Amino acid sequence: MKNIKRVIALTIIFIISLTELGSFKAEAAFKTPFEIISNSAYMVNTDTGTVVYEKNAQQKTYPASLTKIMTAIIALENVKDLEGTVVTAPGYVYDEFVGLNVSTADIRRGEEVRMIDLLYAMILPSANEASNIVADYIGKGSIPDFVAIMNAKAKEIGAVNTHFINTHGLFDENQTTTAYDMYLIAEYALSIPMFEKISSTPSYLMPATNKHAQERYVVHTNSLLRSHGDKYYYKDMKGVKTGSLPEIGKNLISTVSRNGYNYMLVTIGASTKDKDGKPYDGNKSYDDAIALYDWALVNFSQQKILKENETIDEIPVTLSSQQDYVTLVATKDIVALLPKDVEPSAVQRTITVPKNVVSPIKKGDVLGKLELKLADNVIATLELIAKEDVQRNEVLYILDIIKRFLSKPSVIILLVILFLLIFLYSLISLRYKKIQRKRAMRLRNNIRNH
Repeated sequence: MKNIKRVIALTIIFIISLTELGSFKAEAAFKTPFEIISNSAYMVNTDTGTVVYEKNAQQKTYPASLTKIMTAIIALENVKDLEGTVVTAPGYVYDEFVGLNVSTADIRRGEEVRMIDLLYAMILPSANEASNIVADYIGKGSIPDFVAIMNAKAKEIGAVNTHFINTHGLFDENQTTTAYDMYLIAEYALSIPMFEKISSTPSYLMPATNKHAQERYVVHTNSLLRSHGDKYYYKDMKGVKTGSLPEIGKNLISTVSRNGYNYMLVTIGASTKDKDGKPYDGNKSYDDAIALYDWALVNFSQQKILKENETIDEIPVTLSSQQDYVTLVATKDIVALLPKDVEPSAVQRTITVPKNVVSPIKKGDVLGKLELKLADNVIATLELIAKEDVQRNEVLYILDIIKRFLSKPSVIILLVILFLLIFLYSLISLRYKKIQRKRAMRLRNNIRNH
């Protein structure tokens, strides 16, 4: 009975655990042979989803102009005709910038600008007025209403530790995010083709308007993109956005694609001064990015460590006369990003399965999970499924039902009571028959005596 109860309990626990099993998921973080200046960072190989580096990725910080990525997302999702939509810049959106040395694209009060040009102005030179003009238009005259949309979108994306107060990223102690959240937001933005195009454009020709008689160029603030003589130019670099605040330093989100490998990197809070308060020579957010990309591109490669339908384990099956075990196989190929000097055989496998399962079993039923680890880094988890059908023996099934029924505490109590009643009845019957025999003997003796 104890064994049966234990099997039932384990089965229930296993079924509950299956609701939390995801499909393939890659998670890892490796140590670099160097330190970076940025206070927080999050770097992902986007081919596999592998986190190759992180530093204070969940620590709250300030997004600065990385905020404009979310502003652009809302614009791209709410304006269908980017070139045909012309917006007039309202005067009040400039009021909060009076007396401040903020980045602009020289969009003037009353200027009529296409939405597509506002987006380029917002992402490339990080124009603060462009952000407010977009927000006023989509928010129907209310920037706070637009910010509410930004916050709702952040929660939808999963950036639960992000909160926006404004559309541009100027300092507000209540406007906070994390490196991880900014990765989620940038990843989402890059899934919109127009955002990827805009954010990876080194320079853009703004057309003439009612306030600008001549065309003019705006240039991306990310020097890593600029190939014309910039000392920081990094081959195969794409966007995405820079940010800067005196309160935290330099921020940067960028991507690199080279030789079939794709990475995204978020760095936040690269100081502009050393420990002695002396200004750094150059931009440390760029130095961090170059160091991390060089390290990842040189030291990692994609290696197949598991094949689809590869046999992983076997577990006992009950109530089947067909077979005693069911074979568990992998649901898909697993290609993991590993250091080049590491063989796939070095990856450790941790299998989680119940002690046994009850037939019938269908081919493809999820029966366990496999965790792949390299040292202390989880590089993948995936479900394990049944390789074949296992039929149930109906006779064994009926006997099992009877066995389980008879094992129930309430049934056991009833059987004990029934047994006691039968035993008591037998005792009473024997006692009654004994008394009857004595009476019969006395009666016969009385007859003989008379």
